[in-house]
Amino acid sequence: MATLEKIRQRSGLLIIVIGFAMLAFILTDLLGSGNSLLMGDAANAGKINGEPVTMDQFAKKLNTRTEGYKNQTQDFALERVTTKQLADQTWNDLKRDIILGAEFEKLGIKATKAEIFEEIIRNPNIQSAAMFRNEATQQFEANRLTQYLANMRDQASTGDPQAIDFYQQWLDFEDAITEQILNDKYNTAVSKGLYTPTVLAKESYRRNSQNVAAQYVHLPYSDVADSEVTVSDAEIKKYYNANKNKFKQEASRDIEFVDFFIEPSFEDEKAVIADLEGLVEDRVSINPMTNELDTVVGFQNTDNDSLFVAMNGDLPFQDRFLNKDEFSETLDTILWDAPVGTIYGPYQEGGYFVVDKVNKVISIPDSVKASHILIAFQGAERAGQQVTRDQREAFVLADSLYKAIKEDPSLFSEINIQYSDDQVSKMDGGNLNWFQDGQMAEGFSKYCFRNKTGDIGFVPTNFGFHIIRIDDQKGATKAVRLATLARRLTPSENTIKDVNRDAANFASAVRNGGEPFSVTAESKGYNPRPVTGLEIFDENILGLGNSRNIVKWAYDEKSLVGDMNIFDVNNQVVAVVQLTRINEEGPAPLEFVRDEIEAILIKEKKAEILKGKLRDNLASATDVASLATATGKTMGVSNMTFSSSNFPGIGNEPKAAGTLHGLPLGILSSPVAGETGVFVLAASSRDEFADKGNYDEDKELANGAVRNTVQTRLFPALEKQVKITDRRHVFY
Repeated sequence: MATLEKIRQRSGLLIIVIGFAMLAFILTDLLGSGNSLLMGDAANAGKINGEPVTMDQFAKKLNTRTEGYKNQTQDFALERVTTKQLADQTWNDLKRDIILGAEFEKLGIKATKAEIFEEIIRNPNIQSAAMFRNEATQQFEANRLTQYLANMRDQASTGDPQAIDFYQQWLDFEDAITEQILNDKYNTAVSKGLYTPTVLAKESYRRNSQNVAAQYVHLPYSDVADSEVTVSDAEIKKYYNANKNKFKQEASRDIEFVDFFIEPSFEDEKAVIADLEGLVEDRVSINPMTNELDTVVGFQNTDNDSLFVAMNGDLPFQDRFLNKDEFSETLDTILWDAPVGTIYGPYQEGGYFVVDKVNKVISIPDSVKASHILIAFQGAERAGQQVTRDQREAFVLADSLYKAIKEDPSLFSEINIQYSDDQVSKMDGGNLNWFQDGQMAEGFSKYCFRNKTGDIGFVPTNFGFHIIRIDDQKGATKAVRLATLARRLTPSENTIKDVNRDAANFASAVRNGGEPFSVTAESKGYNPRPVTGLEIFDENILGLGNSRNIVKWAYDEKSLVGDMNIFDVNNQVVAVVQLTRINEEGPAPLEFVRDEIEAILIKEKKAEILKGKLRDNLASATDVASLATATGKTMGVSNMTFSSSNFPGIGNEPKAAGTLHGLPLGILSSPVAGETGVFVLAASSRDEFADKGNYDEDKELANGAVRNTVQTRLFPALEKQVKITDRRHVFY
């Protein structure tokens, strides 16, 4: 449930409030500075059960949820979630708060202070907080929590913004606990009111256990050709008027688009190649400071490849040595045995044109034996609970220990035993045994394989700070480091202008040509792509990806069928889009469901033809077998319970099954029009019902089954009974 998620989020963050040194930073980030997406917007995001939800109210809650998500998942760039998804979660929380809040108030359901406090002190995060435990017994003491809260409240009353933020975070946690208590009470009250009486349990048992031997004749609708029946416009219209509620539709939009991809042209490729070639050789240019000619050293002759790549390329210098297997076939032939300084390129690789230069050739050990001392910090990967120092404290300690060991290497073992946080290796003097390149963290491995036996180094990784001693090295393999000067192949301004001009020309041709969008597109060699059923909060359009701006335009009150617009989609595509249909919520227009109604009426008319055929033969038939012979069909037989409506080889036929179970033994039914054809049925035998007398177990199972659905089905049922107006699509 949403409330449980809130409690998990907030109680997890409360441990930060209680114990972590990074308290101020994290809570400030969690609560945000108040600069949410739509602060100050007076328009409403919607209305729930008659209660307006302002955009200011909605945006604040969205901002809190977003910052909470970032801190909980460390997904600070929101790469694994979209703003739309977070907005949906926030809206759902608001619906629950408002709708259930009204129910609680109406029924007088409340949470007392004692109940709230009791629930708080049962929270595992509160129980495990060191500051609330007795130092001697390590038992949780509620009075320590009470005193802490009093201090927090007093600090907040001084007006200190940080203290106010901390206290507000605690109040949010209390609110979530309160909401959970109210939900539990409400769900329990509803669950207790759900009961299965004995008569229903008995009837359910009978329906699932009593078999009926069925005999039947089935005439499929396919026996009547479509050409044998006709449906008039008047009949279709009459059926539609009588059954409009069967054709209800959700609001949606249909569009059609032509996409113009923004791709680099041949001229763009030539320009990138020319730029790279111009950087390889030395060149002469005018120095703007002296107004004299200066020689600018090129990639070929520079003595600082990494700086040259950083200043002139689109990819950073890769300080990585490659073995022979990591070279492509082309580079292997040209550069593997080439001397330092050899240049190759430009050539295309992925979305770049690159020039490679042999920067350095070395021998790398095949394996290394090393020892280390690990100084971890709180939050580092695999850091144990005993680690309480922060990152800065860990660095200061590790740096001082490293300097001591550099001065006197014999201290390594003593310092390892006293300070290392690697509980496994410290028992063996910090020994990590033999390992190959890539088996350790990147910086750790790089140091061990780029330096020599006996060297001692200081290396930070995600695990903390390492003091590394290289104990031994085996083998030697040639490795080559390349300096790669890369330029991204991107469309030039002229290319982008050309694509936009083509899109504009096409849109103009549609407006002025008098032909439909798709006809004009095909005549010009473009591929028109229709999209149906766009819903109001859709973000992605098949073939275009994330196109929220197009969906918003399609739902704009000013957009009419036939309107066209041009959109830039993620700087990758220019799309010319036409709105082709507006489907409002309610009964679908007749022209949209005409084919569906015609199929229904054709089926009904076929049923009447088949019923007539069966009636003609029923007059002389004495049983199902003789009727089957008269109609040229094979008699079907099956044993069925009341809860089953599947006929072997035919499928699910509830009307036929219902008719069967209501027939006296040996009596032929009238023709029954089903899903796949028309039936005549008879029950040849029916099991005697074995009344087992006691149905307590059945009742308990039925009660459990229905009560288990309360949490998942209760709120949707309440939601259907209130009016909800959602206008978020205007803003998101």
